[in-house]
Amino acid sequence: MERSVGEVVTTIDCIIASGVQFIAIKESIKIKDRQDLHTKVMITMFSLFAEVERELNSLRTKEALASLKAEGIKLGGSVAKNI
Repeated sequence: MERSVGEVVTTIDCIIASGVQFIAIKESIKIKDRQDLHTKVMITMFSLFAEVERELNSLRTKEALASLKAEGIKLGGSVAKNI
């Protein structure tokens, strides 16, 4: 499920407001109560990086498919057979 930066921040704010502790293991973030500025910045940055990464992956995929199509390679389930 894709989430924008704003959606991630809003979701985490709702989680914290409902009394649930949020832990992001990979990023080493633990939020128990209210977020301080440092935590908000970290969450926003990680969310932004993830959003940019999704967009870059999508762009690369579209470019690769367009390149294959331009080379006359039939797209679909039989791509591997045509390469």
